[in-house]
Amino acid sequence: MKNIGMFYFTGTQSSYYVAKELKEALLKKGYNVKMFKLEKALNNTVEVDPKRFDMLGFVLPIYGFGSPRIARMYVDALPRNNAKVFIIRTGSSNGWINKSASISLMHQLRKKWYDVFYDRILIISSNWLLDMEEDVVKRLYEVTRDKKIPHIVKEITEGTRRRHHRDFFREVLVSVIHFFEEQVGARLFGRSLWANKNCTKCRLCEKRCPVGNISFESSDFRAGWQCIWCMKCVYSCPENAIHSRGLDIVQFKNGFNYKWIINRRYNQKKLNVNRKLWKYMEDVEK
Repeated sequence: MKNIGMFYFTGTQSSYYVAKELKEALLKKGYNVKMFKLEKALNNTVEVDPKRFDMLGFVLPIYGFGSPRIARMYVDALPRNNAKVFIIRTGSSNGWINKSASISLMHQLRKKWYDVFYDRILIISSNWLLDMEEDVVKRLYEVTRDKKIPHIVKEITEGTRRRHHRDFFREVLVSVIHFFEEQVGARLFGRSLWANKNCTKCRLCEKRCPVGNISFESSDFRAGWQCIWCMKCVYSCPENAIHSRGLDIVQFKNGFNYKWIINRRYNQKKLNVNRKLWKYMEDVEK
């Protein structure tokens, strides 16, 4: 029996959903799987010994066409090992530019002797700016659970090597865009956050923030410059009270609740999707 340590990071719970379904499918195959929230592993609030695992997995959202800063911080702290690694990315597209989203993380892992043999993108939903229809998002969750996850498990357990073709121009472009998104856009967004009169000061946002960017000074909401644009504070607020000054356009006005989307009924019989997305839904290889 192989031991797998799987680390996930999520802002809207989509990556958690994928990690949970993946874990259940691997358990049915006889694998011993331990799942860890990445920020807890990084802060040592859960006990993790990476060397006890034969294989490591990372389930991460795509941020600014790259990897969340918190994931790179954790990989920096990993000990050297020759274990195999699979990476599953979640995002609103598996298009050309997103195919280099894992490249910086893969470089870090290779420097520590890890064998990254699997890198794949799953289209789930967007968590900012580009709001998909709820019927489409619901269908994408179902496709992930019923088609994509079983295929991923089959390839991982068989040791299939699956990685995107290298593209120097794309990798340079992604590194530049991601730098400005992470170092400029995310920090400005974080600093611009404020809480309106609906705030009950429950401090759930403070507890959920993975980088400690939120505090309550003199019982008032305060946000700093360390934001990674995960949107966790925005969408976990039960009163929908957290907004941005100047960058409010990027967040969904009605929030994002993946459980509600999964459990709701379809509004229409025919999905309004383009040909590329329809092909992704139908083809397990995509």
